[in-house]
Amino acid sequence: MIQDRLNNIKDSLAGNLGKICYVETENNKLTGRLTEIRGDELWFERRNGSVWLVSRKALLALHPVRGE
Repeated sequence: MIQDRLNNIKDSLAGNLGKICYVETENNKLTGRLTEIRGDELWFERRNGSVWLVSRKALLALHPVRGE
């Protein structure tokens, strides 16, 4: 499943696919699993099941959570 999402992605963030990450933008902070990368779009799924779209342009920080 993750391998399918990695096809044709030459990306510095691809190594974080499937990992739980801390994400910070100007308006939001969240922790969730990076499930997909589609060009400028980073898709995260949170523990409560909500799905978030974050634009690369809006990113201030993205860090994988330790122990993941």
